[in-house]
Amino acid sequence: RLELVVVAVLLLSVQSEFTDIPELKITRHPEGGTVPIGNRFDFTCKATTSSDLSITYSWGRIKKLDSLNPVFEPLPTDDTGSEGVYVEYDAQESAFYFCIVKSGSFQTTSHGAYLTAAYMNDFADDGGPSDMIYTQPALLIELQCQVPDSFPYPAVQWFKHEKPYPTEEDTNVILKRNDAGQASNLVIYDLKVDDSGKYHCELSNPAEEEPVKSNPAIIEIKPGAETVGVGRLKM
Repeated sequence: RLELVVVAVLLLSVQSEFTDIPELKITRHPEGGTVPIGNRFDFTCKATTSSDLSITYSWGRIKKLDSLNPVFEPLPTDDTGSEGVYVEYDAQESAFYFCIVKSGSFQTTSHGAYLTAAYMNDFADDGGPSDMIYTQPALLIELQCQVPDSFPYPAVQWFKHEKPYPTEEDTNVILKRNDAGQASNLVIYDLKVDDSGKYHCELSNPAEEEPVKSNPAIIEIKPGAETVGVGRLKM
């Protein structure tokens, strides 16, 4: 009987050790966002533990995610970082950020938070549409909006006489898209004199508070260049 009692006590002791394992849980994962390149962004990570041990935080990031060799960087932790806050004072490139939480010998890692460092260069001198006069029939005309180096890819909006264009009524106009589905040039087919006007495009992304405008261009469609209502031209 004594042996049975000793075994029972040992089993209870082992069970107690497992049930007393402290729980370390992240209650707030860092959240990503978008800022203009060079700006500040704050990340917050919070955790709780069922033990009396203190919690410490450290931070890391992974850059160059679109390359074959992504780069992991441990980040310096200042006084605020030790409290679960990391401040990126000068965001220069997009990256995944995450925090590592430790309490005693236990450790857990947060979800990744993606920070987008947005930028948009100015239009090239010849990046917008050019003045043109059309006197001969054409299948279509294409007005250029050469999107400068930007991230993320900007929203493209065309304007005719300073009003957004095309509207739902302009059924002979489309935005040309590249293989990634990103809009840029304006294509007008079934030409008519009413397509004449002053055109320009504008680009918007989080890097700029106001849209970036291209140079304007005057497009003139002469009556002899009209193709609406005459069917497809023969090549």
